[in-house]
Amino acid sequence: MNQSERCKERYSKLKNLGLCVKCKQPSDLTLCQVCRDKKNARRKQRVNNGLCEWCGSIVGNKITKSGKHAGCNRTICDKCVLKQRASYYKLKPSDLIKLFEKQNYTCSYSGEKLTIENAELDHVIPKSKSGTNTIDNLQWTANWVNQMKKDFSEIEFLEKIEKILNYRRNYA
Repeated sequence: MNQSERCKERYSKLKNLGLCVKCKQPSDLTLCQVCRDKKNARRKQRVNNGLCEWCGSIVGNKITKSGKHAGCNRTICDKCVLKQRASYYKLKPSDLIKLFEKQNYTCSYSGEKLTIENAELDHVIPKSKSGTNTIDNLQWTANWVNQMKKDFSEIEFLEKIEKILNYRRNYA
């Protein structure tokens, strides 16, 4: 068992016993109120100093969109954003970086240069159509492209774009 697995096991045991995972005081949640307040104060201090609120490293851009919704603006470094996204897809951050490099930091559809701030992971075969979260079914796209693609497969999406272009060429 590696260190990460031991840590998860320890946290799980403490949580099941109704104890704070930091100070082992009784708590309904993972952290008791005192530990939560300390953690939030550390995050706030990091943000005020222009650092990543999660790891404390220097952040290039003050605000990085993270999370699923546009309202989830946080001061987080690129490394932590990649960790967060990799965790969601149950992948390693290095897998996402390799995919970024393989695509030459470019959107698969628009050719637009991508950064962590304007990029989203897209399922080539959408999950709604039995697609998986495996690295070979993921690609980096510009966030606006991914929002347009929604749950279309790659072929369906390109057919819709072609249909629009043909209409515009003939009738516009």
